[in-house]
Amino acid sequence: MLATGEVNSVEALAKQAGQERRHVGKTLGLAFLAPDIVKAILAGDHPTGLRLTHLLDADIPLSWAKQRVLFRLPNCAD
Repeated sequence: MLATGEVNSVEALAKQAGQERRHVGKTLGLAFLAPDIVKAILAGDHPTGLRLTHLLDADIPLSWAKQRVLFRLPNCAD
């Protein structure tokens, strides 16, 4: 909805979705996870302690290399 211009802010997106703005903002950060990290999570090849709550609470860097260090997934590659 943000990408298509249907809504023009995170606040408007949250209202449209019936969610808290904070939750929507944190969830949007997941869209910037490195593709190989997403693949590792979906395949179950991630650290056992890595949970959605950790991902939502993390200050996810845009750098994929820094993401790998943060989430302890050094075997993933660009």
